[in-house]
Amino acid sequence: MSNQPSPGGLIKLSVGDVVSGGLRVYRDHFKSYLWLAGQSYLWLLIPFAITGLVMLAIAGLAAVMEPIAVGGIIVLAIAVLLVPWGYCLGKLLATQGVLARLVFFEVGEQPETVAAAKIQLMPRFWRFLWVSLLASLVFFLFFIPILLGYGIIIGLFTFIFMGDNPDVVTILLSGLLTIVWTLVSLYVYIWIFARLALVDVCLALEPTLSPPNAISRSWSLTKGYVLSLQLIFFLAFLITLPLSMFTNIGSLTTIILDIEPAWGSVIDIPLGIIVSVLIVPFWQAIKALVYYDLRTRKEGLNLSLDLPTMDSF
Repeated sequence: MSNQPSPGGLIKLSVGDVVSGGLRVYRDHFKSYLWLAGQSYLWLLIPFAITGLVMLAIAGLAAVMEPIAVGGIIVLAIAVLLVPWGYCLGKLLATQGVLARLVFFEVGEQPETVAAAKIQLMPRFWRFLWVSLLASLVFFLFFIPILLGYGIIIGLFTFIFMGDNPDVVTILLSGLLTIVWTLVSLYVYIWIFARLALVDVCLALEPTLSPPNAISRSWSLTKGYVLSLQLIFFLAFLITLPLSMFTNIGSLTTIILDIEPAWGSVIDIPLGIIVSVLIVPFWQAIKALVYYDLRTRKEGLNLSLDLPTMDSF
């Protein structure tokens, strides 16, 4: 990527420009973006609370009912809980879409208020949930060959090491095969992530898109730029890695102190939410800048013409 004028007079961004730009935008709007990220995760409190109450109720019923009846209640409870979880996850994702939208218009020098962005996106929160589920499904379908490969490797290892005293060469080749396949898996993961990373940004900025169309749109925009996007996302990952490592403190503590592993979750879950609140605005800023850059490169982006609001439809 190079800093060259686009057809619309805008500047194309390099890998370093995108990452440093994401950090700079986040820094300049730290309080408001952090508050929005916090709001998105506050939506999780509702389904967590409902799930906790349902679990307590089931635990009470388990003491006085037959196991088969309790099993039926558990199945029914799971089906019922899908509604609050789906609703609140949709709200969470839509709020994070607001973050991307704010960054995009900030970079385009047509700042939008938080209230205006929410008016555009929050009524469409179900679309954000569906596009997330569809993207996860596409991701899984692409990863099936990787999982099958690991199955073959495990079967091969089982066959080799069931024999008596496998030689050193066999052991080294087995280890090399594992390393190579792990690197292939990592590459595929980053490749698919790069192709699907913009689905929520597309929904946030192109109001007429349906969830399947948002996936197609992300796939189309990222075509031909996957290597650059992989570098961008890998660099962003390295920047956020130190914070992300804190999310395993609870599990490590249980191992060191040799206590019940469940206690690790009591620490890890709140820490995970806090870390997510801190890094989500940065990731949304990165994706918004990538979307901005790709539309500049491919379409000569014109904000006033190409990005109508919902009120225009």
